[in-house]
Amino acid sequence: GSHIKNLKAVMNEAYKRKLHSCMDFQNFHKPQENIVNVNLNEGELQKIYRFPLSGSQERARDIFMLGCYVAQRHSDYSRISSKDINGDCITVLQKKTGRRIVIPLHPIAKAILNKYNGVLPSMPQQVLNRQIKEVAKNAGINEMVQIRETKAGKTVERYLPKWELITSHTARK
Repeated sequence: GSHIKNLKAVMNEAYKRKLHSCMDFQNFHKPQENIVNVNLNEGELQKIYRFPLSGSQERARDIFMLGCYVAQRHSDYSRISSKDINGDCITVLQKKTGRRIVIPLHPIAKAILNKYNGVLPSMPQQVLNRQIKEVAKNAGINEMVQIRETKAGKTVERYLPKWELITSHTARK
């Protein structure tokens, strides 16, 4: 990927200097890794939700669980407040797309929002990711998941416990 990026930069500069007239290099694309996104089933969500916690881990769990039940990006579910609730629905203006969507309010999402009087606690995404991994580990979300990575041009397969792969984006899945 780095070689292709550098080659395209050199070819662009050579084109600007009129050293060649071929633009075929613009069709070169950097190869991309498949990103490992795990999902959680209802049983796993219940294990996380029911696991006794306190402090920042409890807040991280609650933020993550709300994200699971609204299936939005962290940038959207972290901004939900009581003003977005209308009856049994949440209206979200998506930050990335600018679209306004209406989501039925799951009873667990409603309970979490009520717990915080409609104002979800604030937590940076990196902290949430670190905390939710620890919560999932402690709650026993340890099914082994196969992942494939490319290292030095070779595909390597390995297994990791599911809790290690959980991030704020997992809520969307």
